[in-house]
Amino acid sequence: MPFFEFTIPLSNTYGSIFNYLYGIWLNSFLTSFIFFKLFSLVSDIKIPKYVYLLMTFTLAGIFARSLGGLSLLIIVYSLICYFFFNHKYTYNKILFFLLIGLGYFYYVTSLIGPSFISLITYYFSTKYSMPIINYGANFSLLINFGIGYFILSKMKGLLQQYAKVVVSFHPIVSWLINLFLISFLVFRNIYHTQFLKMNNLQYGLIGLIYGILTYLIIKYITRYFLYQQRSINLKNEMNSLQVYTSHVEEMYDNLRLFRHDYKNLLLSLDDAIKRHDIDQIESIFNRVILPTNTKIDTQNTVLSKLAQVQSLEIKSLLFDKITLALEKGIKVNLEIEKPITPTAKIDTIDMLRIISILFDNAINAAAKAKDGEINFAFFDDKNNQILIIGNTTNEENVNLQRLTKQSSRILTLASHGLGLRNLRQLLSRYPFIENRFDSNDHYFEQVIIFHLS
Repeated sequence: MPFFEFTIPLSNTYGSIFNYLYGIWLNSFLTSFIFFKLFSLVSDIKIPKYVYLLMTFTLAGIFARSLGGLSLLIIVYSLICYFFFNHKYTYNKILFFLLIGLGYFYYVTSLIGPSFISLITYYFSTKYSMPIINYGANFSLLINFGIGYFILSKMKGLLQQYAKVVVSFHPIVSWLINLFLISFLVFRNIYHTQFLKMNNLQYGLIGLIYGILTYLIIKYITRYFLYQQRSINLKNEMNSLQVYTSHVEEMYDNLRLFRHDYKNLLLSLDDAIKRHDIDQIESIFNRVILPTNTKIDTQNTVLSKLAQVQSLEIKSLLFDKITLALEKGIKVNLEIEKPITPTAKIDTIDMLRIISILFDNAINAAAKAKDGEINFAFFDDKNNQILIIGNTTNEENVNLQRLTKQSSRILTLASHGLGLRNLRQLLSRYPFIENRFDSNDHYFEQVIIFHLS
């Protein structure tokens, strides 16, 4: 079998129209159906039913017979899924889901296919065995598909965890796994060209070994990076605890300083009262006591609501960002009315980055506005978790069309290069997250919806 094989399927070469439809078009339909169905199973991407029929015209049954043709199908099918049916996955993740589906289908085929042929040729003469093999090819495809579907359905949780942990954050490792999956397709082509002399049993055993190795490699690589990620999360949690503790210590020091200053203030006030200096009393009250009281009430009202956040890391981050905004003279309104635990479906580090980017952008924009104000809300809503952050802007309306372009980038602090483009790339790792934004009358608002079911 050459690297690339394609023969124009003419009906007059198949003896009858039935043989032509059965041998070419039904086989091509089943092949493309299997490719997309296994992909849909492991990726949870729904493929419209009409696509299965349309893909019949790619003549997958013929192309898949050679390595070059199969490679072309993989590229074409992955691009179709990426551009037309995918909304959040990266191309690397799409390609992995397609390759793992094909990999296990061909692992099963290496075990069942040769055994089926050997069994038929053993019990039947050439006169009967060839028609049985030819007409049974499509039934063999369905059997292989059924077994492959069963195996992949049992591995689905592991594969999606691998895609989330390894493919998203360690692309080089995931590409090495992809190359391992592709290596079996190369081996399959070499076997069918009879370049390597081996019997059906040896071929089947190699397919079995590939299947077991694929499972073990994915399982232990995922476990390793999960352990590494948990170690990082634990370290970040300890750092957050230290930061939070330092904030408390700083507040205590400020309180001591405030108490000292207030004692001096009371002495001045006492002196003014004794001298019946009404003007000085009024000046001290309006200049110091009244603004201080308002500031303390505002800080207490805002920061006290952070007790509802059940994640220490996120609570510490919000405390830091809100304190920074208040120090810049920005009014902050916080709406966290009930205890809330950030969803475990999102990595803690990613959640911290999402909130950090949103707050940095909001602080930067509100600081330039005439009346700087930031509104932050975080709450559960049925099967969703919703995070809203809005801020006043210097511009009457932010150009939303420009923001939706991949090239757009809104910088925050001078030393902080993360912007909305980075946020979009971060959210693309999680297909269940919806991002909305709106701008009107000197106000910009972003809504992040975490669909949990």
